[in-house]
Amino acid sequence: MQPEGRQPGGRAWHRIQLCHSLDSPPVSWESRLVCGKPFGRGDGCASVFAKGGGEVVLKVLIVDDDKLTLKGLIASMPWADYAMEVVGEASNGIEALRFLEEHTADLVLCDLDKPLMSGLELIRKATVLYPDLAFAVLTIHSDFECIQQALRLGAIDYVAKVQLDRENFSSLLERISNRLRKNVQERSSQAGHWEDCVCHEDTISLLIALSEEDAEGPARGEKEYISTGRGVWFLNQGSAEPESVKRYLEGRFLLLEIQHVLGMKYGEVFRCADRYRRRALFYEYRREDKHISHSVKELEKREESVSPEQFTALKQHWLSMEWLHDETAFQSALQELSQSRLTKEQLLHIVLAVEHAWNRSYSEPLELEIVAPSDFLCWQEIEDWLEDIRQKSALLSGKYRFSREVTESIFRARRMIEEEYAQHLYSDEIARRVNMSRSYFSQCFHEICGCSFVDYLRRVRVEKAKEYLSHTSLSLQQIAEQTGYDDEKYFNRVFRKSTGMLPSEYRKQHRI
Repeated sequence: MQPEGRQPGGRAWHRIQLCHSLDSPPVSWESRLVCGKPFGRGDGCASVFAKGGGEVVLKVLIVDDDKLTLKGLIASMPWADYAMEVVGEASNGIEALRFLEEHTADLVLCDLDKPLMSGLELIRKATVLYPDLAFAVLTIHSDFECIQQALRLGAIDYVAKVQLDRENFSSLLERISNRLRKNVQERSSQAGHWEDCVCHEDTISLLIALSEEDAEGPARGEKEYISTGRGVWFLNQGSAEPESVKRYLEGRFLLLEIQHVLGMKYGEVFRCADRYRRRALFYEYRREDKHISHSVKELEKREESVSPEQFTALKQHWLSMEWLHDETAFQSALQELSQSRLTKEQLLHIVLAVEHAWNRSYSEPLELEIVAPSDFLCWQEIEDWLEDIRQKSALLSGKYRFSREVTESIFRARRMIEEEYAQHLYSDEIARRVNMSRSYFSQCFHEICGCSFVDYLRRVRVEKAKEYLSHTSLSLQQIAEQTGYDDEKYFNRVFRKSTGMLPSEYRKQHRI
């Protein structure tokens, strides 16, 4: 009988890769419009750029699992007439996140009814990672509550699919374009008057939003606040603290005083503050802080970005879960991660990867699931969240009769199966890798996991095969190879034994 294995190299097609967004912290595109600088991926910023010295061109990503609708939207809508350009397409939320990791976009036209990740979940995750990204939604829902939920998450418009044939495409694009450009202009118009003005005082004060949820900040009617970019406002009263700022400091806002700015242009100072907010502030801030003071020279210091290789190594170290039951390893990993000075977006990538890996391994036996907050205000909150995961993981030691070391070794073996199921895997090899004898490993694995090593490996592979059959057009031979089976006939027998039907029958019933 053929062993449970295949040629190495296969990967789960649907797994979110959370480690590619490695550019510098994004610069708010309204401030880039003000200072007239070009945009590009190298800054990790929004993709808006001037076309022919005139109107700004908006880059659009379309997300829809209906290929006919997707192709129709791309081909039929007069994008160029409204200075818009379709730069990418995705069939689901996971593909959209992958695209955004490596490309820039200003607007996502998103179907709410998608496999693997709903449109609402995509908006929720993407707005945390890419705060300046705008969304318009397509939906077949007649339930207004679903539409309202999308709008509450930040969508700027919606259109029912049943109206697409009757909807005037030009009217739709004009509406979306106008709303998006109006948002940009409102945030940038006030700051534009100050960009080239020279500071006549040695200290200025800025109100900083600590959370993206509060990034809209003070209302436009509050004259003492001048927006200098998303989440930053200049206090137009010298360095004095106006009474009105106190109510903001009671919430998730901070007063930043920047010293030694006499003779500098306000625009230069504002950009220093923007860079500081997007990286260094996250690590320096403590919950009890309401005021922070820095000289402008300190803010001008640029954080060095980690290389892609360094980032991948950091992520893999956290995904190894070696820190879960070892206090020394945990503190060392925290220190290394803090000193790396990753951007907040990069930290969130690691957090989401840890969430996914932990739930995959521990949620079933512990009968609980961890959910990362949609946003962290500071590094201190990430430390607390990771410590909470360690406390939950400690519950394992009381659930089984084995020692903590043995229990964790079996869970390490489970993670190896879930990550390497597409390769040739054998119980004796895995036992050796977790430092256990083959016989004792088999005994412990069966008692902790409720099935043998071979049965667990087969279960993981069949579940992955179901996803391929439901969501891809790969041939049965290709799916067999991607799930660890060299022979299609053997794959068919294993699948039928596990599900009661052949892979071809399963595909007919479950194809999305």
